[in-house]
Amino acid sequence: MKLSPRSYARAYLALNDGLCGAELEEATTTFWELVWRKRHFAWRQRIVSEVTGLWNQSHGVVTADVQAPRPLPKALGHSLSAALGPQAELTLRVKPHLLAGVVVTVADQRYDASLKGRLDALESALAGTR
Repeated sequence: MKLSPRSYARAYLALNDGLCGAELEEATTTFWELVWRKRHFAWRQRIVSEVTGLWNQSHGVVTADVQAPRPLPKALGHSLSAALGPQAELTLRVKPHLLAGVVVTVADQRYDASLKGRLDALESALAGTR
């Protein structure tokens, strides 16, 4: 089996399934010591990200990355959360270069409703590359 951050994440979740307290702490310490011995500690952030993604997936949590040119009004944030479901987690990143609108990424799908995205599409269409 080829080792990867995802395979470590799967192993971590399987190892810690049903554990709590001191047992969980000991298993977690042992896991990270193994990662260190295998010289894959540089993958630690990717492993943590994979663990979070796999856990969310198995528990029905939908995560969305929302990019907007300025902080979203609370009403829009609540509307996005409601549209994604009760287990939605939004991560907002302010990206002033978008000018207006939002870019929402859910799983592998990207929805671009930004002014920059529309201007880029118009530029491509006018240049005949689309």
